[in-house]
Amino acid sequence: MDPAILVKTGGARPLPVSPHSGSVGHGAWLATVGQLDEDLRAQHSQLGAIHKDTQALRLRLREHYSDMLFRDLVFAHARDLETALWKTCFYR
Repeated sequence: MDPAILVKTGGARPLPVSPHSGSVGHGAWLATVGQLDEDLRAQHSQLGAIHKDTQALRLRLREHYSDMLFRDLVFAHARDLETALWKTCFYR
């Protein structure tokens, strides 16, 4: 791998820079996650945290976050998606 496209991670194994960072697809992903988050908040207040529909929506949101964490680590780090995932899907 070309060393010019590597990002050092504090002495750990270098990670490749994502070719997708800043792509138009991120805007669509952010819009989808934003809508799912709004829907989850509304359902949570109407139906409660343990209702099956609320849990299904939380699962969809978790899958969207997980997918982006694995697909584009640079974007995920820049947007602090790991923290957003935990706050949105597990703390509420």
